Amino acid sequence: MNMTVKFQAPDNLVAFYREIAKSQAWAQLSINKKFETKLLSQDKNKKHFERKSVLLDKIIIDTDEKVFGEVFKEILHSASKFTDNSDNLKDLLAWSKEVDMGAYLHAALQGDYQEIISKNGISSPESISYFGELAVRPYLRVMSNKAGGHHHHEWKESFCPICGRKAAFSVLENDCRTLVCIGCYTEWVYPYLKCSTCETLDHSNLGFLIPEGIEGEKVFICKECCSYIKMFDREVLQESDLQLADLNTLYLDLLAISKDYYREDSINPLIN
Repeated sequence: MNMTVKFQAPDNLVAFYREIAKSQAWAQLSINKKFETKLLSQDKNKKHFERKSVLLDKIIIDTDEKVFGEVFKEILHSASKFTDNSDNLKDLLAWSKEVDMGAYLHAALQGDYQEIISKNGISSPESISYFGELAVRPYLRVMSNKAGGHHHHEWKESFCPICGRKAAFSVLENDCRTLVCIGCYTEWVYPYLKCSTCETLDHSNLGFLIPEGIEGEKVFICKECCSYIKMFDREVLQESDLQLADLNTLYLDLLAISKDYYREDSINPLIN
């Protein structure tokens, strides 16, 4: 029997994400003390979800962009230790001193960087969204915790009920499938056999790629839209940080890509 080879992420990339996870954890504690939200009642939440509207569009957020700016700069500092592309990081650091950090935070919360990008002359605009997403995650996770955080049974959509981002991957536990948002770690129940990209329920076009010799991990595929999403049994997720769990299961991505499937919203820089 051919065993699946467990390709691991490069050590320097894993070290980078472990270091920024510490910065994100510090920021989350700081934000939690200052972060004020006026959340909807449970009944209004249910009605809100029934209208397919995410909470970020409805709740009032009172945030201090100072922490966002600090964690953004800490992440850039961490990145400088693990990359040779120092010119790009210097450009970003100089840009961060000129940009309206409150507007940047607002763009990051919404996951829409077009206006911020259009107003700058930076050589690599994609870096603004990449590092913005890393810096805003502590805000999103605090918001998710204040809103209940997990297993929103009223929500039926393929995108996060809290921040609107797409699922990073899915998790199986007690015969229940949940989608997991990489932005805020919110989980919500989703049908076992339904595509989270095109939302088809045609079971003849849905299936799995199962790596040989590896338990508790597989790839959910949709032949209708040619997308894939990783699926893990809860007990195999040894990494508490989902970004690292994704990086260290690159072999699942390679398996799907080798069959001409694509990933709609990859958080894995190794396959971007």
